[in-house]
Amino acid sequence: MFEQTQRLLDSTRARIAAGKIASSTLMEVQSMALAREIELSRARQALLDASTSMMSLLGMKRVSEPRFTLVPETGISNAFVERTTRNADLVDDLTRRWPSWVVADLEMRQAEVKAAYFKDLGKPVFNLLLNYQSTGFAYERDRVNPEIRHHGYPDFFVGISVEQPVAGNVKASSQFLAQMDRVTQLELEKEGITVTHHNEFLSTQEQLDAGSHIVEQCGADVALRQRLVDNELERFRLGNVPYAALAQKETDLVEAKVRSIENESRLEYSKFLYLYYRDVALEAYNIHLDN
Repeated sequence: MFEQTQRLLDSTRARIAAGKIASSTLMEVQSMALAREIELSRARQALLDASTSMMSLLGMKRVSEPRFTLVPETGISNAFVERTTRNADLVDDLTRRWPSWVVADLEMRQAEVKAAYFKDLGKPVFNLLLNYQSTGFAYERDRVNPEIRHHGYPDFFVGISVEQPVAGNVKASSQFLAQMDRVTQLELEKEGITVTHHNEFLSTQEQLDAGSHIVEQCGADVALRQRLVDNELERFRLGNVPYAALAQKETDLVEAKVRSIENESRLEYSKFLYLYYRDVALEAYNIHLDN
């Protein structure tokens, strides 16, 4: 759009020099050209900031103006989206492999083991005692050792001991109750993760379907507004309309293109979320992790 405005500015100067239009038209075109140049500078700065942030995420130092080439993976992601089965019943199975759910499940199992341990500490302790020994008596050490080895004087006893605190094991009971509360908390956390994952997955499917339709509509809108700009530009060159009418049509076209790009970005993000919740995002975007 900036280049088109520059060409229009040159064309306007030539037409003014030929006496076809009023010289005041040049100021309107110059004003629009400056506005387009400012928008272009802002866009370049935004791209530079985004590239710098990308380098920071990749752990790279910026030594000059970073330049990244965007390679769209729309074809790859579309293939994975079409290949995956849209079955809500699979969400629960996927949830059980979700990292946050797995961590909560492991912590709950750990809390259950601790609760069982502290519960056992509160029970009476029964001990079966068995002891056997052989003794010998003599005035010399060398004479005692044979007596012991041959079990000349055996000695043994069998007994049972019972240990039970009079007032109960208060510390163990408190720890048991604390761990049971922890188990209940983690059960609720797992349930919340399951519900959230289920709802977000279904919502992502709906956004994916709606996003594809919206992108198609935006493409048709941009094509229509481009034809309107082309028609208005031709009428302006013939001197049938003022430049303000052409500028408005160009502004409408720019806004339509911006909406189209935003909706395409939302659609690609929806695709990523859909593949992310299906646990195939890394594979879809050809990302491999080394152990």
